[in-house]
Amino acid sequence: MADTTTGRASEGGHWYAQNGSCVYEIRATAGQMRPVTLRDARKRGLGTKLTLGQAKEIKALVSAMGWGERRQIAERYGVSAQLLTDIKYGRAWADL
Repeated sequence: MADTTTGRASEGGHWYAQNGSCVYEIRATAGQMRPVTLRDARKRGLGTKLTLGQAKEIKALVSAMGWGERRQIAERYGVSAQLLTDIKYGRAWADL
């Protein structure tokens, strides 16, 4: 059996694996499936909102742009301008 499910979200948030697939549930210790929590996401390296491809696009875009333009990019992807800075300097999506 799979340790994660990629079906529709029930209670948990929208978490994304490095390959871009959306993960909503994980297998709990007792064997049943349960919604992914923030703790689970951090432990498994899941990200929110962005896929790997989007993070790569952002990294390429922000390297040559000013702060005002970063806010526009952040709005386009539905993330904060701070996340863009973190991606640029390797604090988020460090393996890019």
